[in-house]
Amino acid sequence: MWEMFINGEGVDVERRREGDVTRRVDAEAESVVLEVLKTELGDFTAVSEEIGVVKRGNGDLVAVVDPLDGSGNFSLGIPYFAVMVAAGARAKRLEDLTEAAIYMPAVDRLYTADPRRGVLINGAPARFRETPEPTVFVELGRRFSLKTLEAPLSAGYKVRSGGCAGCQLLAAAMGVVAGYIDIRQRLGPWDVAAPLVVGRYNARFRYCIKGDLIDPGTRVDVVGGDVEFVEKMCSLI
Repeated sequence: MWEMFINGEGVDVERRREGDVTRRVDAEAESVVLEVLKTELGDFTAVSEEIGVVKRGNGDLVAVVDPLDGSGNFSLGIPYFAVMVAAGARAKRLEDLTEAAIYMPAVDRLYTADPRRGVLINGAPARFRETPEPTVFVELGRRFSLKTLEAPLSAGYKVRSGGCAGCQLLAAAMGVVAGYIDIRQRLGPWDVAAPLVVGRYNARFRYCIKGDLIDPGTRVDVVGGDVEFVEKMCSLI
């Protein structure tokens, strides 16, 4: 994937659907992730952004896959994107997921989270920031509510938009920024699943969510971040 990015390859559109496109890099990344799951897990059910639901064997282990979060950034030459997977036994809702992996190629950084080891970054124990930056990531895109901007600005936060939903929610889960907001009803469960699992290990991380079923048709609204931020925003939005 990184070689494709450096060479400006993989950005040709293979399929268009309402409000989104599948580029060659999306399809190829998904194929690689599913092959790894097949090799490592054997039986599983994958709910993936591009292909939908794939089941192998009994499929008791459910994996939620975003093969390339931030594909728009990839196509624009912006090195802010990630591969994300979250999993849980017989998981039906996002809260049932217990393990996660997020890889950010631009910085060669792998985040993993599981009940036994907690959160690791490239195999070493991660540290959550105790005092986040007073910055809020928001998703804008084609359609967004002005509340997305007005609520954090009125509370004294700086606002940024980075084009990679999972990357930004991960920053909030790690305590780097105060929070993340997306209330456009455009996210899928794959956009938020892995960062929410990471955030579970941060005692100060909270979120409120609408749409938590693990299903390709689910659309998610989410406000997540530091407990103080979430309490303020969920009362305003």
